[in-house]
Amino acid sequence: MDSRPVRRATYVPKTTKYVSAPQASTGYSWYEIAAVVLFFIGFIYVASLQFFTIEDNIAFISCRSARRSISTAISEFKADFPSVVIGHVKKEINLKKLVDTKYLRYNPKCWCDGNFKINSKDEVYCTFHTPEIEDANN
Repeated sequence: MDSRPVRRATYVPKTTKYVSAPQASTGYSWYEIAAVVLFFIGFIYVASLQFFTIEDNIAFISCRSARRSISTAISEFKADFPSVVIGHVKKEINLKKLVDTKYLRYNPKCWCDGNFKINSKDEVYCTFHTPEIEDANN
């Protein structure tokens, strides 16, 4: 018997193919940039619509609250001073008198520059938000 070590054959490929590393992106493609730009334009459009809708609602709600406060103050003032006139039909209400006599804490204003007036039914209306109340029938 032979005392030489036995060599085992190992497989060695004859050709070696190298795979290149993926190339780093040099930038964004035009459709990716266009998609982001369109998204931001859409977002700004929807946000601006919501902003102006909310702003209009806040102005209307604030005016309605002011009309109710004025109406309550006029009712209380008329109960205490029945002979004193606060406002005439279709003319501006004397808000200064209501504030001076402490029936109102502040001089309420309409955000849209409307004026507060009384109709023939003694309802307070705003010339901007509720002009249809002006011609209320008896």
